[in-house]
Amino acid sequence: MGYMSEYIKLRKTFALLYVTAITKPIPDIALGQDDYYIIHDLLRGVNSPKFDQISFVVSGEAKNAGTIMVLSGDDILMTESGSLGAIDAQVKIGRFVVSAHDYIEWTEQERQEAVKLGKLNPFDATIIAQIIIP
Repeated sequence: MGYMSEYIKLRKTFALLYVTAITKPIPDIALGQDDYYIIHDLLRGVNSPKFDQISFVVSGEAKNAGTIMVLSGDDILMTESGSLGAIDAQVKIGRFVVSAHDYIEWTEQERQEAVKLGKLNPFDATIIAQIIIP
């Protein structure tokens, strides 16, 4: 019997298992706005989408929107490998996702250097050109 089956049996509850992976180079697998609509549609089939108690089980990393969702619950259950991450905006640079705050600080440092030198480092210009706001 799997962990979720055991969880449902012990807690005598309904369970929705939703898994995403933001750090894997798999397109469209990170938690995003579309996930809200998917979860909403999944719960639409439940007789009463209002629950008296909401519990979250975190067996990996919950970051940003995942952390916000988990913090909205009544219970947070975590495995030994479970963790909650930072809540900050993210930007995608090439195939990497980084903190928008860190990126803003970096670009300000690069801007100051470019003003001082009278030009932008070509390597930095390449990085800046790759920014994609998810």
